[in-house]
Order: sequence, then structure tokens, then C-alpha cells
Amino acid sequence: STLAVLCLLRQPWLGLQLAVDGDGLRVVAARGPATGVPVGTRLTALAADRSLVLHAGDLTPEPDTSHPDRIAFRDFLRRQQQLAALLAQPSITLIDAQGQRYQVEPAAARPLEQVPLLFWFQVLVGSTGLLIGVGVWTFRRTDPAARYLAITGVGLLLSAVAAAIYSSRELALPGSLFRVLHALNGTGSLLFCAAFVATLWHYPLRLGPRDPGAILIVLYLAIAAASALQWLPDFDIGLRLPILAGFTATIALAIRQWRHTRRRPLERAALQWFLLAWFSGSSAFLALVFVPALFGVDTGALQAYAFGLFLTIYAGLAFGIARYRLFQLDRWWLNAWSVLASGVVFAGVSFALIALTRLDTPLALALALAAAGWLHFPIRQRILNRADGVSGVAALPQLLQAVVATDDATPHSLWRDTLARLFRPLDIARGPAQRETAQIADNGLMLDVPGLDDDRSLRLTGCDGGRRLFNARDIEIAQTVHLVTERLLSYRRAVDIGVERERLRVARDLHDDVGARLLELLHATEADTQQRVRDILDELRLVIQSLGSNGERLEDLLGMCRAEIGERCESREVALDWRQPETGLPMPPLDPHRALFIARVLREGAANALRHARPDRLRIDIGCDASTLSIRIENNGVIETTAPPIARRGLNTLSGRAQTLGAALVVTAPGGPCWQIELQLPLYATQR
Repeated sequence: STLAVLCLLRQPWLGLQLAVDGDGLRVVAARGPATGVPVGTRLTALAADRSLVLHAGDLTPEPDTSHPDRIAFRDFLRRQQQLAALLAQPSITLIDAQGQRYQVEPAAARPLEQVPLLFWFQVLVGSTGLLIGVGVWTFRRTDPAARYLAITGVGLLLSAVAAAIYSSRELALPGSLFRVLHALNGTGSLLFCAAFVATLWHYPLRLGPRDPGAILIVLYLAIAAASALQWLPDFDIGLRLPILAGFTATIALAIRQWRHTRRRPLERAALQWFLLAWFSGSSAFLALVFVPALFGVDTGALQAYAFGLFLTIYAGLAFGIARYRLFQLDRWWLNAWSVLASGVVFAGVSFALIALTRLDTPLALALALAAAGWLHFPIRQRILNRADGVSGVAALPQLLQAVVATDDATPHSLWRDTLARLFRPLDIARGPAQRETAQIADNGLMLDVPGLDDDRSLRLTGCDGGRRLFNARDIEIAQTVHLVTERLLSYRRAVDIGVERERLRVARDLHDDVGARLLELLHATEADTQQRVRDILDELRLVIQSLGSNGERLEDLLGMCRAEIGERCESREVALDWRQPETGLPMPPLDPHRALFIARVLREGAANALRHARPDRLRIDIGCDASTLSIRIENNGVIETTAPPIARRGLNTLSGRAQTLGAALVVTAPGGPCWQIELQLPLYATQR
């Protein structure tokens, strides 16, 4: 940078600030040696020992865009040499369009305060890129990505500083100096491109066992040397096309890196930052400077300002390689890309319309705006909407519905299931302690969420199957869902309490009113109808017991039924063969509906056998695993082929109730008219 300043200051200085005016040059400001030249004067020639006509092309900031082929570029350098030789004379004459002559004695050096701000801006960009690249490499010397990033800083410094000197010239530079500076500019650009491709090969994950970076850098430096020696026909082949090829290679490598980091959320987040920084700056620079030049549009005046885009690249890469906390990135990453794409599409359409159709600039801009409004922006919005719809938030109504509908799940298991369906994490484990709010841990790899009912917090690892990190939006979603789930569970508890109170009230009313009247009827009826009244009282007792119970253990229920059926068999001199597992019965209590149904099946099966088959032996087999109860009732009696209607009615009623509980009840008569009853009953419900 110091050499660049000294090189610029050692050039002769007229004190003029010139601008292009048609085919000539116009004086914008005059100071120092040229104070006597009026502002606004249109200069047409420069004279000393000889005279040279001034042209607008003499001020071109980037000659390879206005003079792309080698012959035109050599002519430009030859003219720069001639102008520089005149400026080196002790005294020169400026001639305006009216023939007026102004005698000026150029200063031997340019004052430091007269160096334009655009020069300092380009030097700042190049120096910043070098400092960031070398700074990252200093702390990560064994990392190939950091090494190649430092090389890109060297390339950017060469390119920006060389361009700063010749784009900040007052009128001309010696041809040999201009040629060297331009060669350094092209070499730096090609070195930057090659090193950046090598960086993306290694960052964030290495894509292969071999390192192609050295070969790529040597190849691009060879192209730079051939271009500097003017062995290539034009700058499209010697500069722009190789850089566009390198940019295309970075797109291919970005796709490969994206696939490699699919299950690596930290590396994926770093890659997202990397790509956003790289493509936002480089694609905008190419769109503004390189691509228009390929179509013959001279945008060299924008190059000095476009160097500022590289500052965004280096700032982003410094944060990414240094493992900046990236978990906040996912929330706006897609939006940032869509905004970038919108600008690139609009600029691309505008340049294409101007270059290919030769339309006037206002008409081309109008057509570009129409294309963006009617095509690009609707498509962009559809993509954004589609991307928003793939997250677990879309299933939130179904999740909350499941919270309301599930009966038998504990709050802890229900909360785990809700979080699993909402965030699809790789793992859910107990958190370190109870938390009042959700918090991100381990740079977004984990999310700690509060538990329900003062339970310990849960720690979620790897959001969306490890595809991304948790972010601030996930915290908001977790907090909202936790609050809503707690409210829904409180509502469900309140409903259950109300139902229980109503059940107890109905049980009391049945016991006090209906039960008392049936007892009176039992004592007032004749002996032949008393058995029916007793059966009704037994059924009523079961109903009252189920209404007044919060759940009964299966072992206790089977014991009660065995005692009742044994008493009936003994009164009719029928042998009862009751078989059930001595151990292994489920310990959790049954819900009242299932307890009542099991008792009814046993009572109805035994009552039908004793009443209609007149057996001398009744066998009941009970089988049970962790979730299903099986009952088999057999007898050795004989009944009529046509069953009594009352018997059929009772069994049909049980069949209907079995369907509501998801049970299978089968009544058959194997080998004769004797009935056989088989039941398969799920002990625990999954739906209300």
C-alpha cells in the first residue's frame, strides 16, 4: 500500500480534475498549477514540443473493458506513453474547443491531499482482505482452508492496489508502468479466483484425499503470465472467462459441500455463512463488471466501487472459519439469498436486454421491471412459502389435537412425543435441571426446553434429523407450544375432575334411589322372580362400582368375579375350573369401562351356561400379557339348537360393547350346541 501511494505521488501533477464530455474532456476542478483554467472548459488537445488531441478514452478507468483485444490495448498503452511524456515537460499548453490556450507548468509530484478518496477506498479493500486472510491463517496455520484464504487476500491486494493507481491517474501514466500495473491487477484477480476455489475444496469439510489447490493456482498464474506477455488474443480469454470458470467451479463445489454437510449441522451452518458471504460479493461483482464486458458493455467506471463488495466476503469468511456462533443464521438465510437472487436477476435481465436487443436503457429497464414483477417475484414468493411449510410448525394443530385426545399418556411422555414431532431431533434426553424458559446450548446443536408439571427439562439434539441448528425462532416456538400444552393439560384435568364428580353423583343416585327400590322389590316378589331381581341388583352393583372407581386392579377384579361365579356354581352343584396366571398380571389399574366390561363378560358367560346349558362342569381360562387380556369360557352342558332369545340378546349386547373398546368377542358352538366364548381385550386405550 505504501508503494502504491509513493507510485501515485511521484507522477507529474497539473492540478486538474477531468471528466468525459462527449469525445473530449471537461475541466471539473482546477487548482495548483492549473488554477487559471476555468472550470467547465472543454479541452481538446495537449501541446509541448508536439501536440496530441485528447480523447474520452484517455480517462478510461479499466482499459481491458474499453480495449478488450490486444491490438487496441497496445494502442492505448502507446497513447498513454505519449501523454505521459508531454506531462513530464517543464511547461505544457492546454487547448480548448475554441482554440484558447492555457500555459501550465506541471508540479513534479502530486500532493498527498490531492489523492482522490476512491484511491484510498480501493487500497483499504485490498489491505483489509490481506489482513483478514493472513490473520485467520496465523491462528489456524494447519488448516488448508485458512492458508488458501490468506492467498486470496494476497490476490485481492494486488488487484485492488494496482487498479487504485491507474484508475486514480490525473490523465496518463507511463506506458510501461501502466502495463505492469494492469498485469498485477489481472494476476491478482486470477490468483484470488484460484485460491478461492481451493478454499471451498477444504471448507468446511475436505472433499477428497488430494489437494488440487496448488495445481489450480499454478494453472491460473500461467494464464496470467500468458496474458501479461500478450500471448493471448484478448482479455476475455486471458481474464474474464477463466474467472467465470472458477466461479462456476465454486458453485459445483458448493453443491458437493452441501451434500457432505447434510448430517453435520455445525458445518452446514458454517457453509451457509461461507456461501452467503462468497456468492453475495462475488456474484454481484461479476454481474456489475465482468459479465457486461463479455457483451461489449463498458462498466469499467463501476470497478473501483465494486471492490467494496469483497469486504462483505472477507468479513463473512472470517466469522465462518473462526467458528462464529451461527445458529441465528437459519432464520434469515433463505430471505438473504432471495434478495441477492432478485438483484442478480434484475441486473442480468437489464444487461441482456441492452446488449442483445440494442434497446434504449429506459425501455430495457422497464422490460426488466416487468419481468421481475410478473415472473421472478411470484416464483420467489412461492419458493419461500414452500420452504416455510416443510417445518414441524405446519403440524402444530395436529400436535395440539393429539394432546387433547390422548388419555393414558403421562405428561412427560406426551411432551416428549410433541417435541419429537415438532422438531424431529436426533435424540431427546433428560436435561441438566428444570428450566423456566427454552435455551440454546452448544452453539445451536442442542435445545433445552422446560418440562411439564415441574418435571425436569428435556434436551433436544440435532434439529430436523441433524440437518440444521436450533435458532431463536425455535425458542419462540418451544415456549409457545409449552404454554399451550400446559393450558390444554390443565383444561383436560378440569374436564376429568368434572366427569369424575358427575360419575360419583350418578353412582350415589343409583345406589340410594334405584338400589333401594330394587331391594324392596326383591322382598316383595315371589320366589320364581327373585332370581331375576338378584341378577338386576348384581348388574346395578357392577355399574355403581365402575362409576365410583378411579380404576381397579385386574387381579382384584378377577378375584371378585371368581368368588361370585363360584358361589353360583356351588348353588347349582356345578364344578368350576378357574385357571389364571399366578403372576404376571398388569399392575396399573384398569379404566372403569374395561373393568365393567370384563365383569359383564364373565358374569354373562357363566349365567348363560348355568341357566340354559345345565352343565356339570364350567371352565374359565384367563390369559394375559402386558397389554391384552384373553378369556375363554367353556361348559359341557347341552342346549337347544335354537338358543333362547334372552341369551342371544345378552351376548349381542356384549358384542356391541366389545367393538367400542377395540375387543374381539367370539361365540361359537364347537362339536355341538354347547357354546364357547372367547374374548381378546386391549387393556389400555390409546384414544379417548
